[in-house]
Order: sequence, then structure tokens, then C-alpha cells
Amino acid sequence: MDSGKIKKLPDEVISKIAAGEVVINPASVVKELIENAIDAQASNIDIQIKNGGKSYIKVADNGIGMSNDDLLASIQRYTTSKISEIEDIYRISSYGFRGEALASIVDVSRTVITTCDGSQAYRLEVVGGNIVKTSQSHREKGTTVEIYDLFFNLPARRKFLSSEKVETRMVTEMVERFLLVRPDLSFTYKVEDDIVYNVRSETLNDRFSVIFPDVKEFQQLSYDGENVKISGIISSPQHTRRNRTGQLFFVNGRFIVDNLLHLALERGYGESLMHGLHPYAVVFLNVVPDTIDVNIHPQKLQVKFSEPQVVYNELARAVRETLRQFTGYQLYVDKRESALFASEPPVENSDGKTIRNVQSDWQDGKRASDWRNERTGSFSGTNATGQPRSRDANTY
Repeated sequence: MDSGKIKKLPDEVISKIAAGEVVINPASVVKELIENAIDAQASNIDIQIKNGGKSYIKVADNGIGMSNDDLLASIQRYTTSKISEIEDIYRISSYGFRGEALASIVDVSRTVITTCDGSQAYRLEVVGGNIVKTSQSHREKGTTVEIYDLFFNLPARRKFLSSEKVETRMVTEMVERFLLVRPDLSFTYKVEDDIVYNVRSETLNDRFSVIFPDVKEFQQLSYDGENVKISGIISSPQHTRRNRTGQLFFVNGRFIVDNLLHLALERGYGESLMHGLHPYAVVFLNVVPDTIDVNIHPQKLQVKFSEPQVVYNELARAVRETLRQFTGYQLYVDKRESALFASEPPVENSDGKTIRNVQSDWQDGKRASDWRNERTGSFSGTNATGQPRSRDANTY
């Protein structure tokens, strides 16, 4: 009798497929490990990579650490301390919540985890998801995760990793995002044995200047709307680049990718921007957790707003109000004060020509093409001249 063509996949295959959705490159591993460190209440985080993160990644923190039982549970899929029921997903305040990141990482690497919860330290060695050795160890309170030979058991996936130079740039960009979103934390970041960043707790202005040293004129955003609170930093219209890699958006502390946020930001600049040039910005949007859905992307890089149009409107207004603080740009901003978004009618400029509203611009094929091209360029972590964005990464 025919047993049928459809069969359940073996657990080993399932785990490798699931890991591939979360762990796509060394930068994604660094992201997950830093988020775990922040969720563990760390105030100091040390990151090191070698060979672009392909051969070695280390993230060490001084957080709360884990007991031996929690250590063993942490590498099991869908185990987490962040949520306990489905409703908790819509009240997320932590970075992690699915309980699959660390399990996915250990499935495709050789991993050593050393942790101490303040009483006893433990060391766990895992190869391809299989526990090799557990033992008592020595370290201060906190956790160190070391990843060796990423994708060693998935040669096809490892073959498609980029060069060491490109992977290093992507990891550097990932680290920079955390430096900006958490200026209250201390970070040390090494590539091989060279220190790229060594920053202590400081202000956002200081961190912004570290990441974007060429931007000499900027202002802080501070805007309280009915549905969203907006803070951060925007550059003056004279400090721009030819792509949008200098624009970073965070929703409730989580870095996200949303092309409409980029366009809303630049809509706020009105006519003060030259065509084809884009300002620098680090924007934090804080909304009530149950008004967004963060569970729509494997790497949590996208969110869904319950009222997206309101958020985009508020961002444009926040930028518009802040832009007035730059001397010499008030006139340009005021021209477009009444034409924020699609819900509001277009207005005419001083030449009697109609200024298109935001909705038409967002649906414009040329702008969409520009966006795709810029994101392709920014994936390598380069700026308009092809150089790394970081001041300290220009040797890689």
C-alpha cells in the first residue's frame, strides 16, 4: 500500500531550516547576542569578530547571567523568559520573545557559553545543536557567548556568505545601531584584535558624533504627538549624502526598515533638500506596545503600525518643527507647511505650480526605484563614495 508522498521532515532538517530564517549572516548573530545581553540588563557589552565573523564571534556582558538549568534551557527552541502567553506578544518591551535565536545559532555553529548568575559559573559546549560538554567554570556575573565556524554544517549556506570585508562592514553597521539606540551603555567592539569602538556611557549627541563625525550641524528631535513620541537627531539640510544609509529608525528601541519612514522624514525637510541628496537622521519612535505588531519578520526588522498614516504624519511634523531651528531654512519649510500627507490637499508654490502630496510621491515609480537601488548599495555598508560609514572602519 502506498504510504503517500508527503512526509514529516526529520527534526534535524526542521531545525536547520528554522535557523536559516533567523541566522542569515554574522551580523544577524551579533544582533541577536547583543539583544540578549541588553535584555539581561547588561551595562557593559564587549563584541569581537574575526574573519568578518565567519570564523569567530564573541559577545560578553555583565548582565544577570544564568543558572545551570537556565543555561541548558536557553539553547532549546521556543524557550524564553520574555513571554508566557499569546497576548504578551502585543505588549513586548524586550528585544527577544520567540525563544529561537540562541537555539538557531547553536544549530549552525560550534558554540561555547560561559555564564554566572552571581553564585556559580557554568560552561556549555555545543556543536551543531548537540551538547558536547558541560562543566563548572569561573567568571564574574554575566554571560559570554563564543561562536566558532558559523554554518560549518551547512556548506551551501557558508559558501554564499560575502567576503570578509563586506561581512565586517555589515557587523560594524549592526554594532553602530546599538551604540546609537543605547548611549547609556558601554560598548567595546574589536575586529580581529583592533579596537574599532570603545565608548562609555554618554549622551546621544556624543554617540551621533562618533558614528557620523563629518556631520557638524544637527539638532535634537523632541515631539510629543497624540499617538507617538518622537526623539532623536536630524542633520541640517547642508549635511547630506547620496543614499539613505545615514538614516536610522527605531520603534520602541528596535531598529526597523520602513521605506515610508524615510520618505516621511524627507517630506519634513520640504524644499530645503537638493534633489538626490538625503539628510542624516537617527529617529526614535515610541508608541504604545499594543499599537504595533513586531512579530511579522524573522529578524524582527519590520513592524506593523495600527495607524501608519498617523505615525508618518507626526514624523513629518516633528522634522518640520525641528528644521526651523537651523538658521536660514525657515522659509523653505514654511512653503510646505500645509501639505503634509495624502489626506491633506496639495498646495501651490510661489510660482503657481502644484506641489504634489505625499501619497503621489510614495507611489511614484522613480522614487521606489531610487529606494531599491539605495538599499542595495547600503547593504554593503558603504557610503556615497564607496567607503565604510564608520570613521574607525575605514581600514577594512
